[in-house]
Amino acid sequence: MLAGLLLVTGMAILRSGPGADARAAQLRTQGVQTSAHITRIETTGPGGPRVSIEFTAADGQVVTAEGERPGGQYSLGGKLAVVYDPDDPQSFAFGRRTDVDAPEPVWAFFGGLTTGLGLWQLLRTVAGLRLLRRAVA
Repeated sequence: MLAGLLLVTGMAILRSGPGADARAAQLRTQGVQTSAHITRIETTGPGGPRVSIEFTAADGQVVTAEGERPGGQYSLGGKLAVVYDPDDPQSFAFGRRTDVDAPEPVWAFFGGLTTGLGLWQLLRTVAGLRLLRRAVA
């Protein structure tokens, strides 16, 4: 059971990583830089302040995001740099285009590690079953 869970989780991490990388690469090369206004700051919780932002895309669409944690210092009414996808302004990242980085090595490491642990656990289970069959026979 543990082996299956680790294998499925590892494969999911490996599969989702390239999607995140593609999004980051698209924002880095084709993203539009703008400033978002901080509309609310919530300082509860151990994960740092949560902010709500609002920005206007080039096509006039107003984009709002609730509960984002961009990191850094903020003030109500202040501005944060964002990069958004002009075809889908709801897809954005905090920072400037040059700040958007693709997390490929991280995804590959953790996905590979989790998948490897799943395979190791599966091999241990199969070896244990073989020993059990020999003992019963």
